[in-house]
Amino acid sequence: MEQPEEFTGEDIPLWQYVKSTDYQIPSAPVVHSARERLAVFRELFHRPASQDNATEHVQQKLSPLPRCQMDCVVPAPEWNAAAEELNKSLEHWRNLEDKNNPLVILVSPPFSGNSEILTAWAKGQSWRIIQPPSTEQIFYSDHKWLKEQESYADKWVLPSLESTYFRHADGLKLIRYFLTKACAGGMGRGVICCDSWAWAFLSHIWPGRKPLVLTLQSFDQQRLALYFRSLVGSTDKGATEFRQSDNGHYVMKPLSPENKHIGMSNYLQILASYSRGILGVALPIWRLSMQIESDYIEAEEEKKKPLNLANRTIWITPWKDIVLPLMYSDAGQNEAFILQTILFHRSLSLDVLQRIVPLSPDCIMTTLYKLLDCDLVTKTECTWQVNPQGYPVVRRFLENSGFCVDQF
Repeated sequence: MEQPEEFTGEDIPLWQYVKSTDYQIPSAPVVHSARERLAVFRELFHRPASQDNATEHVQQKLSPLPRCQMDCVVPAPEWNAAAEELNKSLEHWRNLEDKNNPLVILVSPPFSGNSEILTAWAKGQSWRIIQPPSTEQIFYSDHKWLKEQESYADKWVLPSLESTYFRHADGLKLIRYFLTKACAGGMGRGVICCDSWAWAFLSHIWPGRKPLVLTLQSFDQQRLALYFRSLVGSTDKGATEFRQSDNGHYVMKPLSPENKHIGMSNYLQILASYSRGILGVALPIWRLSMQIESDYIEAEEEKKKPLNLANRTIWITPWKDIVLPLMYSDAGQNEAFILQTILFHRSLSLDVLQRIVPLSPDCIMTTLYKLLDCDLVTKTECTWQVNPQGYPVVRRFLENSGFCVDQF
């Protein structure tokens, strides 16, 4: 089996903003890539039978990491460090005060955390945060929203450009006016965050001069290791180690020198490739892959103690045994229209979907629930969104169906 290269993560920054043309999608291990190419058609339309090759003596002892412990080992991202890096990336633009470049666009794939990072930055710098217009303001091109933003000119951010338009004949006038005004300097200096799908669409329908575009560099194998390790760290009682449950190989470089002779797993390289370097896609898969010895859980529960993971091993499910969402075999144009529309706007309510997708309301509802049953979309109280774990297969489905996709 191919052995992954040694890495430490010490030579790369965890958060890094680059020009969009410098964005790099992580590559898969050579062996994994070859197998995937041979099986791509089958993987798209058929869920493979579960294959469990974990050694018996390990498999019998393992249980999923309890939810409370999972939240401790992999908490929700904290964005202040990324906001500090964003501040460094914007420093030259801010100091230059070039009236010909009043606007910066931050474009990243869905689930990258870009909106949260920009919001954290704006609060730290005391820049005004613009709230998107309402649904009716967009449909009726209500210029009151635009005039309100103009009245506050200078030092503003818009964390979700994808929430200011609809892909509909009546849903594009306001965004065109807004972008034209902002890029001409009529609103002072501003920073806009936009999902890559929305930017791919808006770049086609808005002919104005394009502003400076930056993106958050992808989370490759090294950055994922650096990020995951930073969440657990080490204490004077020892460090948490991560090993693959079927062969014992280390998923991250071991901290103990005496253990460095043990092989390294290519799990993180595969995870980085599957997630396309998107942290918000990699995180839930990483959480679900974590296991720990059942007897240790039972012993600590009997003592009524929370689990202490210092100096313990968390076992990671082999990639081949992880069950991920797959597109069903009869998916077609209806699914493609709905999924692409949701991605163009990050998330949408059922009411808006039924107004802008050229399908009957019943067809839209039926298709959404089919996608929901296959874990390809998620539903909140008010909106529908693509499921992060299913995003890679959704993107591939749209690309293979000949639909416009983002460049990330």
